[in-house]
Parts: sequence; structure tokens; C-alpha cells
Amino acid sequence: KGASLPYWTGPSKKHDFTLTNTLVEVKTTILPEKYIINASSKNQLDPNQPKTLYLVFQRLKKKPGGKTLPEYIDEIKEKISEISDDLLKDFTIKLMQSKYFETQSKYYSNKYTNQEQLFFHVKDNFPTIETSSSDAILNVKYSYQVDLNKCLNYKVNSEQFNKIFV
Repeated sequence: KGASLPYWTGPSKKHDFTLTNTLVEVKTTILPEKYIINASSKNQLDPNQPKTLYLVFQRLKKKPGGKTLPEYIDEIKEKISEISDDLLKDFTIKLMQSKYFETQSKYYSNKYTNQEQLFFHVKDNFPTIETSSSDAILNVKYSYQVDLNKCLNYKVNSEQFNKIFV
């Protein structure tokens, strides 16, 4: 959505989008029929955030008639340039911070289409890893998977989700 572009944080924050009162984490897969996502830190999907947290599950499908990553990025840049030059500069910087460089666009030959998108309100007892708060524990690294089939009671429809950008 065009309305979400100013809120994309790039790799500088724990969550993909930061709004005034809301955080949004996006997880993408190309695996068919799997509803498993990877969380990259222990509290990335913790419902106890300072802001309301939503999770977007995005499934892409490899398809010859689809678009490559550079084609999607060019489309986004075109939309941004119609809004603001400053926003376009910010977007370009975040792409570079994400290790995406236009000079390497020829290496992105796979084409994809959007196949499925699901939205979850991460709240209450959404599955997360709880740990000791002891300062004696150092350098713990987390990566875990969540089966979204077991989180359907947190699912919201696209209309409910899109209201956060209004």
C-alpha cells in the first residue's frame, strides 16, 4: 500500500513498519501450503510491545508472468517520486542499508506474484519465547518458528488491518 511507505523502517528497527501507535512485522514465504514463519529475535513477536503489533504473512508464488524484485522496487519508486523527493531519498537509503543495490538487479531473475496475504493482531497469548530477565545471562541469540495455523484466533481481515494506515 502506498500509505505504508513513509512508515517502512528498513533494517534499522526490530519491526518492518513503525507508525505512531502501531508496529507491523512482515514475514514472506514462497513455500506452498506452509504457514510457518521465522522470528529473528525473542521479542519480535512478543505481544507486550509499547505499541499495538500486527503481523502480515505474505506468500509469493514463482510465476513467469510475475515481476522480479527490481521491477517491484521500480514500481514503488515511481509511486514515491509522485509523493515526495525526500521520501524517495529515504527509501533509496533504506534499500542500500538492506543490502539491495541497483547494480546487482540483473541477479534477480525470478518472477513472483502475490498469492496470499494474512493479517494477525499479535496480542494476549500470541506464541512467543519467554526468558529469564536475569542480567547474569549474556549473548543469547534467538531464532524460532511459529505455526500460524495454530494462531487463527489472532487473525484479522484486511479491512481491519488497513485501518491502521488511515
